[in-house]
This record gives sequence, structure tokens and C-alpha cells, in this order.
Amino acid sequence: MKANCLTRFHCWNVHTLWTGGILRCCIVWLVCTTICNSIQWRFSMLATLSRYHYLLGLVEKASGRLEVAGDCFKTVLRLNPSAADAINQLGTLAMSRRDFAEAIRYFDKAARLDPRETAYQLNLEAAQRLLPVK
Repeated sequence: MKANCLTRFHCWNVHTLWTGGILRCCIVWLVCTTICNSIQWRFSMLATLSRYHYLLGLVEKASGRLEVAGDCFKTVLRLNPSAADAINQLGTLAMSRRDFAEAIRYFDKAARLDPRETAYQLNLEAAQRLLPVK
């Protein structure tokens, strides 16, 4: 009768442990744990980098360096493609350039990613009102 071993990935069984696999099981468990911790650390670092670039973008935008701010928000999107707040900021930058069609695309995407955030929907409606009718 074989029963599952209580390792992180449930990949070894009691039979393997009793046939001399205890050391191997421990080594693999340690490696798997290290990999998992490394992956968690990487996701944590990506989140931190994403937040850093977002805040830097806000500072650059407030300082009037709109092109640099746009680059910061685009970096956020490379790190986290579903960052609705950065997409919304790109929409506001497009509005400041009077590129209402691009602003609508950004605001629409932000509103679809986070439908609970009413500011994105309000920004979308404002851009749609300002878009010249052809």
C-alpha cells in the first residue's frame, strides 16, 4: 500500500521513504522550497518595482515632465500588464496632449480591468465628450 508523502509537491510516497529515499526526498523538498521562495521573492520584487515606477511617474507628471512620466507608466505595464492605475495615468497624459482617441482606448481598458473604480469610467466619459465628431 502506497500513501502520499507530506512534501510540498506530494510527489513521493511512503514506499520511497522506506526504501532509502529519505535523503533524496529531503533534498528535493529543500530544492522545491527554495524555488518556491525564489518565485515568491521575484513576484514581490516585481510588485515593488511596479509601484516604484508608478510613483516615479506621478512625480514626473506633477513636475511637468510628461514624456518621462509616460515612460514610467509604460514600464509599470511591462512589469504588470493589468495595472489599471498606470493605464489610467497614460490616458490622462493622452488627454493633456489632446489625443482623445488614445485617451479613450486607455480609459476603456482601465475601466474593463477594474470596473469598480468609477474614476476610470468618468475619465472615459469625459474623453468621449471631448472627442471631435467626424
